[in-house]
Amino acid sequence: MNTNHPTNTTARASAVSSAISATDHSPTPSAPPMTLTPASVLGLPSLRALDAWHDVRIWLCTGATDMRRSFDRLASMAQEMTGEDPLSGHLFIFRNRTGDRLKILHWDRDGYLLIYKRLEQGVFKLPAAHEGQTSLQIRPSELAMLLDGIDLSSIKRGKRYQRPMK
Repeated sequence: MNTNHPTNTTARASAVSSAISATDHSPTPSAPPMTLTPASVLGLPSLRALDAWHDVRIWLCTGATDMRRSFDRLASMAQEMTGEDPLSGHLFIFRNRTGDRLKILHWDRDGYLLIYKRLEQGVFKLPAAHEGQTSLQIRPSELAMLLDGIDLSSIKRGKRYQRPMK
């Protein structure tokens, strides 16, 4: 099986998760323990487990970005749009005007990592932002859905019971 083929989404998702996990961050101490679910029996993480996995925050910059921008200009934009330090280890996602390209900027201990994805067909369906809002914080599970082509504006999370923390 050719893992370098552009249609192999498993290889691309693995590359993104490898880049994220390479930051040497450990799970947050308040992360819920893994429970046995039908998905975990198959070796698949639940969305809750995926969201609790990393203490890295993911910022989606809502405005259109010139994709010719590279590391330093994107880092400057990230600070302006989110108010966060680009050297914090968080992920900053930028999209182009037409919506078919994304860049993800990440500081990895000793330098910037830039991930660039171009769709051959279709556009990325981003969550709706309020007027004047320059950035949104999204969950790791939402980033995975975004990269897999799921329309985040149509996702509705049902209210779930959550056990009170002691």
